[in-house]
Amino acid sequence: MNNTIHARWDHVIVCSVAGGNHLSFAKVLAKSVKENAKHCKFVLCLVEEEIHPDTKKIDFFDHVVLAKDIGVPNFYKFVSKYNLYEAACALKPYLLQYAFNVYGKEEKFLYLDSDLCVYGSLDKLEVLLEKHSILLTPHRLEPQDILNSIDEEIVNLRDGVYQAGFFGVRKTTESERFLQWWADRNQDYSYNDPSEGLFLDQKWLDLVPCFFDGVHVIQDPEYNMASWNLSQRNLTLNDNNQYLVNARPLVFFHYSGMGKWLDNSIRLHVPDKSNAIYRMVSEYVLAYTRMGYHKYIHNPWSYENFDYEKYLMKKWMN
Repeated sequence: MNNTIHARWDHVIVCSVAGGNHLSFAKVLAKSVKENAKHCKFVLCLVEEEIHPDTKKIDFFDHVVLAKDIGVPNFYKFVSKYNLYEAACALKPYLLQYAFNVYGKEEKFLYLDSDLCVYGSLDKLEVLLEKHSILLTPHRLEPQDILNSIDEEIVNLRDGVYQAGFFGVRKTTESERFLQWWADRNQDYSYNDPSEGLFLDQKWLDLVPCFFDGVHVIQDPEYNMASWNLSQRNLTLNDNNQYLVNARPLVFFHYSGMGKWLDNSIRLHVPDKSNAIYRMVSEYVLAYTRMGYHKYIHNPWSYENFDYEKYLMKKWMN
């Protein structure tokens, strides 16, 4: 039996959102996507008032669009309510709606946070999108039975079962309903308030399998390995210098919390510094440094302390 996965990556659009200060991370992501899915299109939504000139020099960005141009209703009121992190999270469904329109003949779309890096073939995701309308990944795949077991599961109950740094959609009536529903919620409720049961855009995803048909939860450890599941996923390096997670080829790693909770999780769960994860993290740091990290990281956000009332007054006077 031939189990080879045949994929047509010219039919898949990969999207991401970033502020100008994270442009180096977005470059690393786009490069890694292109290396593992050469015929895809990479779309970057920049959460700034103007296009950064450097984006025009980057071959692996196929399309760069400003957040204000993707169809968010009353964008300036929207962005005035959020900080950069919150706004970037809230924009995800709007960006996918925009991509649906721009790439009208395409059917398969993926979203990846800018601080992810792809290490293996994405072909299986295309195959899954042949059968399903919505793809989600949970933070963890099995009960936590070591080190801080209850604490780590409580975090998932608080912050959300599914990880919003990745999702996939096939253009169907159901996925269009999902994106519109999520966008409507993110318009006003993409912030962190545990007392109200909110955690940015992410907590809303808990309801998706209840509300929509065609949802597939990916149960494979090679997708979305990150700080929150290091206790259950073992990274190794084979003789071909390929990273494996639980003996399966790693597809993508989410570097959320670099210098913070990722470092703490590595120290707690992977104390052996000969482990492959130390090499992989060092390679990632080198990659984003070479992509201009120190040039971009301190760039002020265009909408920092944005005053919507002053904006309206200036617009009215003109």
